[in-house]
Amino acid sequence: MAVKAGEGGEQGKRNTMNRLLAAARVEFARKGLAGARVEEIAREAGVTKQLVYHYYNSKEGLFVAVLDESSDNIMSELVNLNVEELSPPVAMRAVLNHFFDQYRLDPFLGSLALEGIRYHDTHETPRNHFLEMAPKLIAKLDAILLRGAASGDFRANINPRLLLASASLVTTGWFTNRYSMSALAGLDTDSEQGMATWRQYSADFVLASISLGAEKTSTAFKHRSHTLAQSPFPVRACSRRRWVSPHLWRLTLPLREQARSHSGFSVGLGISDPLYSAFLRKYLLTRLAANRPAMPFTPPPG
Repeated sequence: MAVKAGEGGEQGKRNTMNRLLAAARVEFARKGLAGARVEEIAREAGVTKQLVYHYYNSKEGLFVAVLDESSDNIMSELVNLNVEELSPPVAMRAVLNHFFDQYRLDPFLGSLALEGIRYHDTHETPRNHFLEMAPKLIAKLDAILLRGAASGDFRANINPRLLLASASLVTTGWFTNRYSMSALAGLDTDSEQGMATWRQYSADFVLASISLGAEKTSTAFKHRSHTLAQSPFPVRACSRRRWVSPHLWRLTLPLREQARSHSGFSVGLGISDPLYSAFLRKYLLTRLAANRPAMPFTPPPG
């Protein structure tokens, strides 16, 4: 039964608008902005079509209201997460997992978010709850990062805005880009196993990028790059064959023999280290592509 405007006073109006937003949310998520019909939304909410236009002026106005309500709910949950008493890594994982769980537990959020992305790409975005609450969420992440840097868990000077943008893309992309994620990850985006796998992996991925260990690895890589640049030889080798294919081992034999005889060459650092192995491979491939072998040698048959 359709209800009339103004029934029940201000509370009645609020209840009517809530029903409209709930019905519109499902319709827009299933059919998109272009395919959704105001008549269906009004029928599901139990109101007249004229009342929908009275409250929201147009179908697009109703869609923007649905997006704004969803953004408000999402951001409010994240901002109010109680993680201040948790250790920085646990707190950050809780936030990342909540990014994912908001979409996992709401069957319409992924489709609605994707439709919202298309809309914002082609329309001027009015001031909304997402933009208003983003600074609070950024500040929350920044507080976790600062605590993590002080405790030695996270790198210092991580940009919380960039972290929030990248983390939200990595975690929620499972729901907003299902085809690509399924094809590339080889997992069913609708299955419990697929969702559990990506929930774990996405959080691990983001945490690894901000951990202090990532900075140590980066520093070590830069140090070794500089060491190799200063060496008479672009690569270092030793007698240990770990990390090197048999073909590459045979191919580099002349290079390694001449390297050992060079007084300035340190054999203590070698191919057993995967970083140096990577340098060796890159160097040889570059030289061979330019038809300039690293050392005179004859490639093995085949």
